[in-house]
Amino acid sequence: MKMKWAYIVLGWVLIFPELFVRLAYGITLKPFLDSIGGTYLVGGAVLAGFYVGYMGGNIPLSILVDRNGYKILFLEMLGTAVGALLFAEGRNALTAASGMFVMGLCSAATYTASMKLVVENSDSYKSVSIGLLESAGPSVLLLSGALLPRVISTAPWQDVYLSVAAICGAVAVPFYFLKAERRGPESSARSLLLSRRIWGCRW
Repeated sequence: MKMKWAYIVLGWVLIFPELFVRLAYGITLKPFLDSIGGTYLVGGAVLAGFYVGYMGGNIPLSILVDRNGYKILFLEMLGTAVGALLFAEGRNALTAASGMFVMGLCSAATYTASMKLVVENSDSYKSVSIGLLESAGPSVLLLSGALLPRVISTAPWQDVYLSVAAICGAVAVPFYFLKAERRGPESSARSLLLSRRIWGCRW
């Protein structure tokens, strides 16, 4: 049972970086725009780069996780770290948007992979396990929204994204060693997406 909790916690940790990036961007937006001389319209366009990458990479990277196991997440987290470093070094909107795109792309499969991780390692109470995983987003946003703004708002915005890179590097490590099981369709992010059951259909 303790190991099952460990997988849920690991799923939480996997989701955290992409949630933190979006929260931090809202807090660091003004100093970031001041540093590049951009408007709020530019700020919105830069953030859009994250979502373009996230939407574009979600299905392909989820399929790669299914086919090749959790080492893909190791590479994804390292890629997210590279994107954070690129964003932190951004001196103009194009470089910053490129960094956001890389962060979005490389964190795209974290949610589906965290579900795969939890379901594979829960022989019973799968819904409860997924429910606990689903609480990660609101919990992270609630706690970080209450605790982090004061710290983030007083730190140089570049340092915030350097911290994101460091967090992603740390999160990557356990996924290099984690083995994915291949038991059946219900343990697969790809099969969950394509399953007739998820659409409520009985063919």
